Amino acid sequence: MRRARHQHDQLHGRRRYPARRDRRHPRRKPDRGRRARSSPRGPPAVRRVRPPLRRHPRGGVVKISPIYCPDPSCRWSAHGIPDEFVEARDWHLAAHRADVHGVQPTPEQVAYATRAGHVIPGTAKTTDDAVAVLGALPVPGGDQPPLDEQRLAEIDARAAHLYEYVPLPPEADQLAGEDVPALLAEIQHLRHQQSLDDAEYEQATAELATAKARITELEKAAVEARVALGSLCYDLEDPGTAALGALHLLTQATVWTETGPDFAADALAQHDAKVLHETAQAMEVAGHDDDAVNLLYLLADGATPKAAANQTNPAPKEAS
Repeated sequence: MRRARHQHDQLHGRRRYPARRDRRHPRRKPDRGRRARSSPRGPPAVRRVRPPLRRHPRGGVVKISPIYCPDPSCRWSAHGIPDEFVEARDWHLAAHRADVHGVQPTPEQVAYATRAGHVIPGTAKTTDDAVAVLGALPVPGGDQPPLDEQRLAEIDARAAHLYEYVPLPPEADQLAGEDVPALLAEIQHLRHQQSLDDAEYEQATAELATAKARITELEKAAVEARVALGSLCYDLEDPGTAALGALHLLTQATVWTETGPDFAADALAQHDAKVLHETAQAMEVAGHDDDAVNLLYLLADGATPKAAANQTNPAPKEAS
């Protein structure tokens, strides 16, 4: 069986990379373009950088053109400031020219830089530098010529810029040094007052907890006193009056409680059971019906009325 050429090369460990042919003609090599060949017209022209475009948040496109130095020998350029900010672009170029080429900015540019908070190259930033600059300025009088309007505008611009960097006078430092101890004393006083307030709050909280515990003890003592009075009512001669008095006192004892069923409610249940038991005994001695007597005994033992009625009168069984 005849193998293909690439299978034969793989079998014998050979690698062949045939020349790439153009699709248009099987025998023609691909055209690599004009860049690969030397151009008879000399070196290519300098490519112009197209300004980048950026989408504006309010719609449209933000145009950002590069900033070039007008000096032919300078290769400085800046990017990133949109074209709509004309003053900012102008000051960026003016700051470069003042810093590198020594060209002083115009009063309008200095005014914009002062308003925008930019640092003006060549201006003083400390008090000593300001004194040196002011000392170097010509003073009218004697054999010196008077200052013209442009020089006065420059001095005013520099003075407005230096005003931001002049430190506080010694008098202000002295006043601040005298006020600091008073402020520290006031802070210490406020801290002490706050600690006293915290201590008073903790003391009030403890007193409130003690008062609540005392109220609970008094309520418990009042309930116990009413229960005791209710038990003394049973010694009265009239059983009905004794039962009603004990019931009233025990009911008042349950009203005084705040936490649901407790010993007062238990005492009230015991009172009901005792009254029912004594009533059942009296009815039994008087010869009343046995079903009624048994019903009272069952109620006194804690059975519900329905259960007691079912035990007293059971339902008849249906005939099968």
